[in-house]
Amino acid sequence: ISQLLGHHDSHCNVPPWHEGATGIEDRLQDGVPETIEGLRIAGVNVWVLTGDKQETAISVGHSSKLLSVDMDIMVLNATSQESCMEMLMSRREEINQQLASHSRSSVQSSPRHPLLSLHSVLGGSVSAPPLNRALVLDGLTIEHILSHKAMRATLLEIAKHCRSVLCCRVTPLQKAEVVRLVKEDLGVMTLAVGDGANDVSMIQTANVGVGVAGREGNQAVIASDFSMARFRFLERLLLVHGHWCYSRLANMMLYIFYKNVAFAAVLFWYQLFNGFSASTPIDGVNLIIFNLIYTSLPILVVAIADQDLHAETLLRDKCYYRQGQQSRVYTRWRFWLTMLDALYESAVVFFIAYGVYFNTDVGVAEFGVVINFSIVITTSLHLALETLHWTWVHHLILWGSIVLTFTFNMIYMAIDTKQSIIDTYWVLYMAATNTAYWFVLLITPIIALLPRLVAKVIEQEWFPSCVQQARALEGRSSRYQGRLLGRAFSQGLCAQPHTA
Repeated sequence: ISQLLGHHDSHCNVPPWHEGATGIEDRLQDGVPETIEGLRIAGVNVWVLTGDKQETAISVGHSSKLLSVDMDIMVLNATSQESCMEMLMSRREEINQQLASHSRSSVQSSPRHPLLSLHSVLGGSVSAPPLNRALVLDGLTIEHILSHKAMRATLLEIAKHCRSVLCCRVTPLQKAEVVRLVKEDLGVMTLAVGDGANDVSMIQTANVGVGVAGREGNQAVIASDFSMARFRFLERLLLVHGHWCYSRLANMMLYIFYKNVAFAAVLFWYQLFNGFSASTPIDGVNLIIFNLIYTSLPILVVAIADQDLHAETLLRDKCYYRQGQQSRVYTRWRFWLTMLDALYESAVVFFIAYGVYFNTDVGVAEFGVVINFSIVITTSLHLALETLHWTWVHHLILWGSIVLTFTFNMIYMAIDTKQSIIDTYWVLYMAATNTAYWFVLLITPIIALLPRLVAKVIEQEWFPSCVQQARALEGRSSRYQGRLLGRAFSQGLCAQPHTA
């Protein structure tokens, strides 16, 4: 036994031999701090939900510019519901006192505008900016908060006055619950970004999910709405394509409502003169393909390719993203103003044709052809006024749809279809021989669209929005650069030496 113990001791006293070591470097991607800072400038509230421990999460927050040195960081680490409630109430009281002192200082610093200051204190549209604070919570505190309805509301009230929120040591299920809390209780649009399988539930809970392709697998990419290779591409996705998407959708929704109301109102005006018999002056084929063919392709092109500002302008001046956040394009008053404009244009289309053909031998079919072409031309030119970015595709589709309307009806009305209600055979050719037909097609769009054109000119010249001002600067800059290039090109040609 003594020999065995001695042999064992001799082996234990041998120093260990290191064969090698491995390590994993976890660092931020290029452009992450600049992207987060740009999103915050644009007015996007950034919440970080991570499974790292608290010290690591705060260090990463400073590296990614989510947290700054001069920022007051509120750390909530609660071990029970009672302590969690006490922390939340004390933090809320502290924030309310700071907001009250800020309001009093604002009133005292602006004595010349008492109404504006009073409006700010009472919670009007002029509100104080969020405090330079950050909120840091751990997973256990979040578990206590999510299980109590009152604490959920208190957390959101505190978070609304913080520039950044950092949740550490959270599980994948807690990530999804936090996103659902913000989405449902605040009623805002949420976007979740993740790169691993532990982010799938969060991505699927948010309104929009973005997956970053990385070394942690493709689960987040598969479950997301958009996928990208680097986090820095998120800035262009939101500030450029997100801005364009909102502008396109808002304008196209207004135009689609306008187009259908204008077309239906033309048929309504006709009912006033036929005893509401439900008969229409336009034949059934043209009624069906008005939305199917005549006016469908131009809407698709504008909704896909329209741009109100250049991408460089949107990336340079990130404040233009607030246009979508504040819903400045699709507003209630603009909707009803568009509906009134649709009723006016439909009345112009119908009553001009009615006045020109009054006490004539023109039949219902010929009258229907005139107002059908008039409403197609008017709605197409209306879309041309609303188009902000023109390409050769826009010109081809927009003007081609008008040509297609005439071409189709020339072929369709040259065929004897033997319709029993409205016989359209050869009606277009008979109407085209009358001077009144061409007069109506020429004068109707001008009178119908003149008020809108005048209103747009007045708005852009005397009451321009920030986007309209930026468009004017872009136009001047492009014209100035064009003149410089032309001048340099001409001088370069003149400066070339003549060779024999």
